[in-house]
Amino acid sequence: MLTTSDHKHWHAVYVRHNTEFKVETWLREQGVEVYLPVQDVFREYAGKRVKVTKPVITGMVFVCLSRSELPVVEQAPNVHHFFSKRGTNAPLVIPDQQMADFRFMVDLSDTSILMVNEPIAPGTMVTVAKGSMQGVRGEMVKYESKYYMAVRLQELGCALISVPVSYVRRG
Repeated sequence: MLTTSDHKHWHAVYVRHNTEFKVETWLREQGVEVYLPVQDVFREYAGKRVKVTKPVITGMVFVCLSRSELPVVEQAPNVHHFFSKRGTNAPLVIPDQQMADFRFMVDLSDTSILMVNEPIAPGTMVTVAKGSMQGVRGEMVKYESKYYMAVRLQELGCALISVPVSYVRRG
């Protein structure tokens, strides 16, 4: 039987600048369940539009580990430290449902995701009823005079995405 410390939880890990893909590969090779949220964006280089895959949250990867597996990640090359709960040094645990909703949003989104780490007033709980993000749950919030669907991540902020209001339903 698993003890409490053997249960796996999601954690956020800070990594050195521009090493997110390297850290993800290294951790995966070590057998760690890792998630690097990415999105395709277009950049202009020498007058040409080029599609580039970029992390949604720069400098961060997510890992699902038990307490006994934490040292594997702490000793990984290019890893700074775990994101910790305010006022403690304990790694922040991200609830499974928040991670599932965030992953679902990132994987199904065909538009850019905006990460905001400033306080946003609570909104109305909604579910996307049609379109490419059908089934994603979140809050309909107002940010900078526009409406977005938000998925909150424990103390990390909100992932915002533009979804037509006609595509969502309450609940």
